[in-house]
Amino acid sequence: MKHLSKLTLALLLSVLMFYPAKAEEKAEKAAKEKTEKVKKEKSENEDKTYNKSFGRWSLEVNGGFNALVPLRNTIVNQTATGKYSTSKFGPFHVDLGARYMFNRFAGLKTTIAYDQVSKGWGIKDRKTAINNGKIKDFKGHYYGIDIEAVVNLGQAMHLTEIAGNRLGLLFHTGIGYRAFKLDNSLVDLSVPGSNYNSGVKRDNVVGVKWGITPQIRLFDRMDLTVDFSQIFFAKQTTQLNGTRDNRGPIDAVLNTYTVGLTYNIGKKPHIDWAKKDLATKKFVEDMVGQLKQEVEQAQDATNKDIADMKTKIDDLAKQVNNAATTQDIDNLREELNKTINDKLNTIQAEQGTQNKEAALMDFINQGLLVVYFDFNARTPQASSVELIKQVADYLKSNPTAKVKLVGYADAVGGKAYNNKLAQDRADNVKKLLVEQGIGANSISAFSGGIDNTASVNDEAARSLVRRVTFNVIK
Repeated sequence: MKHLSKLTLALLLSVLMFYPAKAEEKAEKAAKEKTEKVKKEKSENEDKTYNKSFGRWSLEVNGGFNALVPLRNTIVNQTATGKYSTSKFGPFHVDLGARYMFNRFAGLKTTIAYDQVSKGWGIKDRKTAINNGKIKDFKGHYYGIDIEAVVNLGQAMHLTEIAGNRLGLLFHTGIGYRAFKLDNSLVDLSVPGSNYNSGVKRDNVVGVKWGITPQIRLFDRMDLTVDFSQIFFAKQTTQLNGTRDNRGPIDAVLNTYTVGLTYNIGKKPHIDWAKKDLATKKFVEDMVGQLKQEVEQAQDATNKDIADMKTKIDDLAKQVNNAATTQDIDNLREELNKTINDKLNTIQAEQGTQNKEAALMDFINQGLLVVYFDFNARTPQASSVELIKQVADYLKSNPTAKVKLVGYADAVGGKAYNNKLAQDRADNVKKLLVEQGIGANSISAFSGGIDNTASVNDEAARSLVRRVTFNVIK
């Protein structure tokens, strides 16, 4: 019994320990799911705002050649008086289309097209063959309209970024309608079964289409395109000699080979050429280089401290080469802010308040001390809050000094929205200074609007211009 009691007690303790552990695990799982949900919603909102920063509509015009390829001898008809034949390349194809992209990857397009199919080129000694009755001339006309889904393979495969934002690739597929008509003057009424004059005036044909379109970006709103497409015709009953016959279900394939121009509508950059996920490192490297140059021009009074900062920035510059995403740049920027804050605290402890204030002014004047913000955020990042406190300490020690705050936004979104966003950022930094005991009359907050030094296509570079700067006037 005694052993049984000990065993029961041990089991009870195990259960008591198990349930809190499970409860803690459940709470941790719920917190993780909530964090992931918030992160997903933030990402979706950012994508929506990002997509609104680009043009979606484009007009397309194309021209080139075609080739009508018969299947099962249903379109090209062998008769007693000769063969009606297409060649490798027919006379011409033209089309005019409009395209709308939902986002960087997918869209819809509609196209109206005309194809003339006739003797074309590529048949050796055609004139002799015609005179000998081996082949017959013909001329047919396809008038049609297509509706297709579009996939931007250039964006999906990051070809746009890899090729310097100059090359793209589209895939399109859908369905279409064609009205097929023969030229009456070329129909040989002596062919057995010919009934063109007895009512065969037009054939209604349904087609399935697919195509691939390489793009070359010429200008901001103009692209050169090369396209290869195939249209699979179903149930075409009119033959090229005017007879009625249907041996479907797929009667012929019309290949088109075209060159064209695409005009991107609107003042915004077109979303075909939007860049996301891959950062342009040159902007970041240039910014680090500018910081290094400004550090080298620092005043002699704080040369030692600035030299330490220069060493730190050199280390950060090495990391920039491996920074491919906005998160990498965020980490580097937060580390830089933390380094500035730690350095000011060290100067305070080792050299006194006066030297710390001199260093603070140098950091501000050189543009090193900056408050950063997340995308579409109005409250500063956590790493920037400590720097705001450093400025507040300075203003407390120098009651006659005044500070001017200027807020900035990146180029994603409309001008009016971003002007307001930049003002809100400056106002919130002012609010934090007031909460630190600084008089509101000593602080002025302004909107600097959109900072266009960072391309709207460059997500990482844009993270560096979402900021508030200080200008302290003694």
